[in-house]
Amino acid sequence: MKHLLFIRHGESVANAGGITLPHADIPLSERGRREASIVAGLLPASPSRIYCSPFLRAMSTAEPYSQRTGVPLTVLDELQEFSAIDPALLEGMSGAQRRPIADAYWADADPGRRMGANAETFAEFHARVRLGIDTLRMIEDGSVVFGHGIWLGLAYWMTERNMASTPDDMRAFRVYQSGIPLPNCGCHRVSLDEGGAVRIRFDADTHRRTLEAL
Repeated sequence: MKHLLFIRHGESVANAGGITLPHADIPLSERGRREASIVAGLLPASPSRIYCSPFLRAMSTAEPYSQRTGVPLTVLDELQEFSAIDPALLEGMSGAQRRPIADAYWADADPGRRMGANAETFAEFHARVRLGIDTLRMIEDGSVVFGHGIWLGLAYWMTERNMASTPDDMRAFRVYQSGIPLPNCGCHRVSLDEGGAVRIRFDADTHRRTLEAL
């Protein structure tokens, strides 16, 4: 049995309702930076490896932990977040202004729909998360991985052998995702057995300790 930790990035300026930025360039908020510093002190002192998404908010969350442990970051492109809507279509908008557009996208639930040139389809995202899960099966036991909320939500969904290829699947996933714990800097324990099965569970104790230290 292999065991990994998966950490969602700290609060970003987008999570806090800030103006739209390119997907890869969204930074942590001040609270997110504090969360990253705190969780770095709660994670294992000697991870086998540290992996992260190439997006700035994930890398900035992983960096305090990398500095504490002396283990360098290894970037995995398949861990990047779902780029559902091209930022050019949301230019100048706040979180509240973006919300109706995002809600309409999920209500439409077309896995092949591309919302602008710098967006990916849900079908492409699904394939990338599948590849990412395969990558998690291969990385070293005791590694710590830093990534994103919707990515992790779809990984939960897929490891329960749910499908994500039709409009009904996409709508069902969105409901499912809203019901599982995916807080900023939340820690999730990933277990992988020799037969390839993957189990993910939320580490409520680590999250409680993070909140207490904020």
